[in-house]
Amino acid sequence: YPGLIPFQGCRSNLPVSGAYGGSFTATYTVLGDGTTSVTSSTASVCTVSGNVVSYVGVGTCTLTAHVTAGTNYLAADGTPQSVTIGKATPVITFGAAPTPTYLGGNFTVSASTTNTDSGALTYSYVSGPCAFVSGAMFSSTGAGACVVQANGAATTNFNAASQTQSVTIAKATPVITFGAA
Repeated sequence: YPGLIPFQGCRSNLPVSGAYGGSFTATYTVLGDGTTSVTSSTASVCTVSGNVVSYVGVGTCTLTAHVTAGTNYLAADGTPQSVTIGKATPVITFGAAPTPTYLGGNFTVSASTTNTDSGALTYSYVSGPCAFVSGAMFSSTGAGACVVQANGAATTNFNAASQTQSVTIAKATPVITFGAA
């Protein structure tokens, strides 16, 4: 061989697929004495810094390995290879659960998401002694476990996701008053 063409056969660690936000470090074997590099021809889907390939979009990531001419070998370009990059699944994380009391009125939950396309979450009622009011606000309708849900819509680079939180609504303390004597 005048040089083994990078990224062909089993001589590289090129994955079959990946997810938005992920990355891998490209490794490959070259029979030659030149300097190696990797480039992306789909910068909207993947970028390369050194040998680290980062997934910056959804679609087909096309990579090509190169070796420069050396003392004994000519320069060579590998055959372009493709990696399918899919949407990432975001993580939704609730903050600390509020501690409402029955007859205590409204309570608000809070959550965050790793979806960097759109951090907006919507909230909904799942079960228990509470009712959805608006935004992230709920009202207690009794004592017990109220389950609420944070929902993230699908976006360009992320799948839809949801997460639930259980909020314990404590029993109210009764007020006892004596009538006039």
